[in-house]
Amino acid sequence: MIKEQVDYYRQIGQRFEWKVYSYDQPSNLIELLEDEGFMNDGPEALMVMDTSKTNLLKVEIPSEIKEITDRNGIEAIMKLEKTIWNDPLKGLGERLWRDKQRNEESLFLYGAYADSQLVSAAWMYLEGQSSFASLWGGSTLANHRGKGHYTGLLAIRARKAVEMGHPVLMVDASPMSKPILEKNGFECLAYSYGLQSP
Repeated sequence: MIKEQVDYYRQIGQRFEWKVYSYDQPSNLIELLEDEGFMNDGPEALMVMDTSKTNLLKVEIPSEIKEITDRNGIEAIMKLEKTIWNDPLKGLGERLWRDKQRNEESLFLYGAYADSQLVSAAWMYLEGQSSFASLWGGSTLANHRGKGHYTGLLAIRARKAVEMGHPVLMVDASPMSKPILEKNGFECLAYSYGLQSP
């Protein structure tokens, strides 16, 4: 099956990520993918929270946090992500803009600003008719960390999710984000691994 997928994506000239969760079978799936040349990005914690069990909804949203709704704002997010991760995240900006145009009520983007400069950003997808909202981003410039931007961005997304009828939040958290999420009521259910195709 792995070889079939690799062959298919090679034929269409597209690289892809195979997401593996710690509960996936067979238990050696990561090793099998690595044997086929996949590069392992390392673990992220799959974390979930019922918003009725958190104080996030009571957090005062700082005035420097704003909703981002236009293409220029999304391009600013991509510039921020490239600065932080040294990765252009090719195609992500176009996908976010396309998804925002297609359905304004399923994607919400937010940024924290200092002196009109975007210093932290995050976004959220509402997952169809389910109770879930998935959180993405949460990146902050190094010299602006520790100022509450991450928590503020969590809080504004939690409020919007509840307002839109999606009371359960989920996120694939980096080791840096996991302690902040736990402090705000998220529970770790499993670990995920992003394996990049050869």
